[in-house]
Amino acid sequence: MKHSIGKLMLCHVKWLAVLVVATMAATVAHAQRNSPVGSWDVVASGGGQAALMILEFGADNTVSGYALFSGVQKKAPKDNGRGVPASRDGSDGASTNAQTKRTNWFGFTPISGTWMMDLKGNTVGFYTFIGAVGGEEVVNSVSFRGKAQANKRLTLVASTTYGKVAFRGIPLRTVTPKGGGTFDASGWYGARKIKNVVDQEFFSLALSEVPNVYIIEGSGPTYEYPYEGGSVAMISRQKKIGFAIQERTGTNDVLRASIGNFNNGKKTSAVTKGVIQASDSYFEFKAVRFE
Repeated sequence: MKHSIGKLMLCHVKWLAVLVVATMAATVAHAQRNSPVGSWDVVASGGGQAALMILEFGADNTVSGYALFSGVQKKAPKDNGRGVPASRDGSDGASTNAQTKRTNWFGFTPISGTWMMDLKGNTVGFYTFIGAVGGEEVVNSVSFRGKAQANKRLTLVASTTYGKVAFRGIPLRTVTPKGGGTFDASGWYGARKIKNVVDQEFFSLALSEVPNVYIIEGSGPTYEYPYEGGSVAMISRQKKIGFAIQERTGTNDVLRASIGNFNNGKKTSAVTKGVIQASDSYFEFKAVRFE
């Protein structure tokens, strides 16, 4: 039986077209499964830092959102038996100070950047934020790489000037009290502990335009944090909460930030730790919501 070459070529082209379409469809489906597009509730840790973040990955390959940073206290080194702390390389350290000095970013800031997906389906990109060192503004960049499961999970590792940071993200949802109502419907009281000194505080929350971010207004014994002062609280569905508070005494402002565990049960409470600008000290802040 004779066949027309033209028809054979046409059949081959049709088969090739089907193969290409099928391959493209599989690639698109794979990309959709790994797409980070959407809003994420993120908890980050590593490099002596802790952070709560709201990250928005846009279909236009932009990254935007907000971050609440806090430093993590470095544990005191173990004594080597000769009355001095032992360093990691086995040599003798010169300081017994448990609060070892290092760079800590702390506070609340917007972030923005760009993301792409590589050929292996990894989410790669970077974002920047503005910090202040010695009263001068500094632009900080963070590059990241990881995996996303669309609308389920986001796992990233970032390279930063203070070390590697791991990100754990879940889809952003509004967090509400287990007993109903809202977190801004009642007052809160807190206890700020610096070294052995405990100061009692009273404050209230007002919901901002950003989900799970609240504006704080309150006061302590000799200071206040007024509504317009920029103090905020951020609540995560991952049972975490962060406070970035601008304490004001007269005309002097002092920033502090802390992150820790959040109990959203019958009793709404938090236990957080962080850094206060006044003395570059670590502190503890506990908070309880009035019933």
